[in-house]
Amino acid sequence: MVDRDGRLDFRAPCFCMLIFLPHRRDGLADLLRLAVTQPDFVMRCAPRREQPVCSCMAPKFKFSSRFDVANALGQIGLSAPLDKNVADLSRMVSNMPPEGLYVSAMG
Repeated sequence: MVDRDGRLDFRAPCFCMLIFLPHRRDGLADLLRLAVTQPDFVMRCAPRREQPVCSCMAPKFKFSSRFDVANALGQIGLSAPLDKNVADLSRMVSNMPPEGLYVSAMG
């Protein structure tokens, strides 16, 4: 993020997006094939240093993603907080509820 003086604010959240456009008007299939078949495609195309960016317009779009956090944590051995029969999160609260305290969902 850039502050009002035009200086980079390193405390601000940062987001980066790469937009890949085919060279030819009908070249989307070729571009997708390269992206899928060459594991290093994105890294080879991504700039290695700061690049000047010209003004451009892109259509409005929305994207979302789902990720099974419970499964991922279980795979690295952190399943106890998610199991109400095993979880011991009593030190996190001053008044423990009778049913115990565990992580039931993450979103």
